[in-house]
Amino acid sequence: MTYKEAVDTALKLIDSERSDFDESLFPFFADTAQKKIAMYGKRIEKLHTLEKPDDAEVEVEIPGFYQLIRTEIRGSDEQVNYYIIENTFVTDSKGTIDIYYYAMPQTIDGETPDDYEFEVSTETHNAIPYYIGYELAKTDDTTLAQMLLNEWNRYMSIFVNEPKAVTKRIRNVYPFIRRRF
Repeated sequence: MTYKEAVDTALKLIDSERSDFDESLFPFFADTAQKKIAMYGKRIEKLHTLEKPDDAEVEVEIPGFYQLIRTEIRGSDEQVNYYIIENTFVTDSKGTIDIYYYAMPQTIDGETPDDYEFEVSTETHNAIPYYIGYELAKTDDTTLAQMLLNEWNRYMSIFVNEPKAVTKRIRNVYPFIRRRF
């Protein structure tokens, strides 16, 4: 669903026209809906790969970083030695490092074109007009706004990321500790 389609659908839900509202409200409400889905519902999962041939410390900006899922070194059982400051990933580990993370979508503002496709999963696009409609109608028609909010909350309750099991090889290493009694 595009940004324009979401706004038009929201206006149909509340039986209004674009001229009834300030045009600067539409991008803000669409952006808020998309970011709420990305934060609390169906998250945007991304992978960033880092090639590191040596042990020198390196800082890498991760685009759209929101929350770290996991890190791993390809072909190795070693853990990645890292820390994160805002959206900068810092590591001194060696090898091909895969960084799995949740991302935030780009901000929708007044400069966003009407054909902008929402970055959240396509199965969540149907909920966005309900949030926009709720925000537009909440001062004029509270009953309609509450119905739209209920529908938005119903959608949000089914938007969850399925947990994924990560399989790792377990090495049977038991350190020998000599005890004297």
